[in-house]
Amino acid sequence: MTGVSFLPRGEYRLGRRGCIGGAEQWRRQVRIISIRPEAPGGGNTIARFDAEISADVRMFNLKLVRSRDGSLRVYAPSAYGTNVATFAPELAADLAAEAMKSLGEKTKNAARAAA
Repeated sequence: MTGVSFLPRGEYRLGRRGCIGGAEQWRRQVRIISIRPEAPGGGNTIARFDAEISADVRMFNLKLVRSRDGSLRVYAPSAYGTNVATFAPELAADLAAEAMKSLGEKTKNAARAAA
């Protein structure tokens, strides 16, 4: 069985029970692999992005949305009418923060290239 414990913002520890010598622990850092700003007319969707949640888990085509109250939300894609994944609030907040940071960097680089 695998469990997840939350550490300082952006870092997660995955543990595996039943390993020789007790629980093995790994530290992981959320990383945005790529981000694509949403085209105009996309409603509240800001961007779609791919993220590496750990060395073992990558999620593709995540959607970054600004809620009516101004908060940011991250949604995984759906398949066959149901969610592919859901995220703990802490992980969702970290994904949203990293995605906004990457989107800002991408926008700055695009502006520099256009100048």
